[in-house]
Amino acid sequence: MAAYRNVDAAARYVITRSLVRGVLSERLGIAPAEVNIRVTDLGKPVVAGNLHFNVSHSGDLITVAVCRERAVGIDIERRRDVQRAGALISRWLTPTEQHEVKSLHAAGFRESDAFLRVWSAKEARLKALGVGISGSNGAEVSQVVAVALDDLLSSAIVNAEEYVGAVAFA
Repeated sequence: MAAYRNVDAAARYVITRSLVRGVLSERLGIAPAEVNIRVTDLGKPVVAGNLHFNVSHSGDLITVAVCRERAVGIDIERRRDVQRAGALISRWLTPTEQHEVKSLHAAGFRESDAFLRVWSAKEARLKALGVGISGSNGAEVSQVVAVALDDLLSSAIVNAEEYVGAVAFA
């Protein structure tokens, strides 16, 4: 926590870690202090007990996805104007993902919203595979199905329209 320069970020770190331990302890049937979270060589947090999980936060929202059967990835993004969206699209998105952004934009989404939708799906897929954006070359990202969280968000949180996200299973 001391590594954070921003008090809000430090508080979010503590809240996120507490939430994760609480959710995992409930699923594993053990006390939160007994949850042993390790990190893979590629940085993905894992826990024993054949339980897969992933965490994302943006703005004031923290999400935790848990699955017993398969690796899971989740990403949530607060809607905002993305500076240099075009440059990010060109730099980080595959041709297929770039086409998705163009299709969403043509369907009436602002460029930032289209980018964030495609970006959250990409992040969820990468997180399910256990690799980061830098490890995406060679990862079978296109083979991992990501599902938008629109319906779940709108039924579960206030101000859901402020967020986009996706969950993916590998």
